[in-house]
Amino acid sequence: MTNKLLAGILFAILLLWSVPECHAIQFADQIMKRAESQLYVRELTPRNGNRSPEIDGYLKYLGLPPGLSYCITFDIWAIGKTFEANGKKCPVPQIGKVSTFLKTVRKDRYAYTVITPKQVEYGIVKLKPAMIACWSHGKSYDSADYTWSGHAELVKSPTTFVKFKTIGANTVGVDDADAQREQTGKMKSLGPIGGVWEKNRSVSKLSSFCTEAFVDVNI
Repeated sequence: MTNKLLAGILFAILLLWSVPECHAIQFADQIMKRAESQLYVRELTPRNGNRSPEIDGYLKYLGLPPGLSYCITFDIWAIGKTFEANGKKCPVPQIGKVSTFLKTVRKDRYAYTVITPKQVEYGIVKLKPAMIACWSHGKSYDSADYTWSGHAELVKSPTTFVKFKTIGANTVGVDDADAQREQTGKMKSLGPIGGVWEKNRSVSKLSSFCTEAFVDVNI
């Protein structure tokens, strides 16, 4: 047996050993229906506006002022509101920064399973609805200060081992932006319109962002 093959086997064993049993989050279908109900939401101004009555509501749920980025805020809002509608408390930390949220859930292996992209690619863990997909841009989890900017969306459903659908906020839909440019005739001044969108994503990366982890809530 070659050293390279042995190293591959040991790596696979380590991946299997490092993943605790995943439990589907309660009310996953209801969470995704709530998220889908927001697919009409659009920012009132193009590019970095981060404002609308609904978006202000996502931020307010976490006690944050209007105008901030709201990607993971939307995810937490959808989960928390669904649990509250069922008489339970929000099961995830109410933190509006992706890196801090991920750092917090990593500390509680009982309540949350933090899954790496490789564990998904190798088929060790299957993505499930209402998992939170987290991407990093800049400094990664291993960096000293751990304060990278990031993005997060709710997993809707896997399509292959490496591709999946999401519902995400604080992102843009190219088709919609192009349509609005055509309708208004402001080809130069009107940028992409942010809001809540359904997206097709890949496990490996998201544009200039690297896939950091998938968070499964074991409650």
